[in-house]
Amino acid sequence: MKIAILADIHGNSEAFDRVADDIRREGIDTLFVLGDMVGYYYWPSQVLKTLSLFKRVELIIGNHERMLRDSIRSPEALAKITTKYGHGIQTAIDTLSDSEKNTLLTQPELLSVSIDGLFCVLAHGSPSDPDQYLYPDTPRSVMEACIQYSPIPDFVFVGHSHYPFCHHIDQTTVVNPGSVGQPRDIGNMASYAILDTTNKTIQFKRIPFDTRRIQTEVAIRDPNLPYLTSIFLRNISNV
Repeated sequence: MKIAILADIHGNSEAFDRVADDIRREGIDTLFVLGDMVGYYYWPSQVLKTLSLFKRVELIIGNHERMLRDSIRSPEALAKITTKYGHGIQTAIDTLSDSEKNTLLTQPELLSVSIDGLFCVLAHGSPSDPDQYLYPDTPRSVMEACIQYSPIPDFVFVGHSHYPFCHHIDQTTVVNPGSVGQPRDIGNMASYAILDTTNKTIQFKRIPFDTRRIQTEVAIRDPNLPYLTSIFLRNISNV
């Protein structure tokens, strides 16, 4: 069995639609989604609709879902978040139905899944701290804290940092699939991973996506936040 591991879609349906097409080409209908479906960009409803097309989706929330929850409750929180991160959260409030918001915001922050004889832990930042950033060069001692779980996981899947990596720590493999919607290593190449439960392997995949529509919308909605578009120019691929 193959499972697609996704993180940090961030309302970027342009990238997610390309990734979803690739997942279907791989014959995969089970997804692990590690949070941050919303935030930054402007098409969260399309993201959720695409997710709904898959047979099984195991989903947790990330820090941007918590921002959405806080913003619904507090106009002051929304104003601060918009100033720092742009209108992605405001767009989620305006465009998601009450049912979609409820479905999204009632997901857990941490999830354990047993599948095909494997024990997997799904986290956003890390199992002990949803806001912890884990990078490819994070020290082994920090990574070891991710596997302090009972029973010992076969896989720990994390997101949040937007950088893909795979580290083997004793009996556990810690994997960050990278970001679908805002990759921070190769700006125009969405990143996700595939777990093969039969041979217990991880395959990373990079999927090119067109950034022009996103850059146009950012120029209209958040012209004071150039980071939202400049990130797509980082180490760009000509594939």
